[in-house]
Amino acid sequence: MEFHPVSPRFWIARQTVLGVLEAIGLAWAILFYALGHHGTAVIVAACAVVAGTIGWFMERGRYRAWGYAEREDDLIVKRGLLFRRTSVVPYGRMQFIDVTSGPVARVFGLATVQLLSLIH
Repeated sequence: MEFHPVSPRFWIARQTVLGVLEAIGLAWAILFYALGHHGTAVIVAACAVVAGTIGWFMERGRYRAWGYAEREDDLIVKRGLLFRRTSVVPYGRMQFIDVTSGPVARVFGLATVQLLSLIH
């Protein structure tokens, strides 16, 4: 059984969001530096860089951990960075499928699919 990875556009979208957050943090550091708070500026810049690096590794692992496989009678979804999880959803028990897309996801042509299955 071959698992399909998540779209590479997901990785690009998440990196874009991380980049924007990193830029905001560094803009605050520049503002503190311009106001003469040099020590605070260094702390804010260091925190922004550390948070951005941790975020990058977390998103990289999250992207690599997700995958799905479509079989004749069911859908298998695997996910999880620290705690691995595999879900098998029979097509016959799918009761509700919700597709949502926020503004960033729409820019990259992405959507979130949520399945609700009927359990007896």
